[in-house]
Amino acid sequence: HTPSNPLKPGNYIYIEARTDSQLCVLDSQNKLSTFTLKAGMNQKVHGAAPFLLNASNWQGLQVFFQGRPVRVEQDGNPHLMLNSLPL
Repeated sequence: HTPSNPLKPGNYIYIEARTDSQLCVLDSQNKLSTFTLKAGMNQKVHGAAPFLLNASNWQGLQVFFQGRPVRVEQDGNPHLMLNSLPL
């Protein structure tokens, strides 16, 4: 996924949990972050794009990248790649 018309820099992602969820984030510098988020929690993950996200429950998460919501297709794929655009 690459956002159209980015509003913010591409050095972090913002995640909101609608339901209890687990998530792993790997940035281009091989920095791995893992999270267990309870419903209602949010998390900001800083790093270098592109980011590779892995989650078992995409419908329970809302991901924002470069100031835009990311729409995750419900095709059963646990992975999502986020590529940044310059502002």
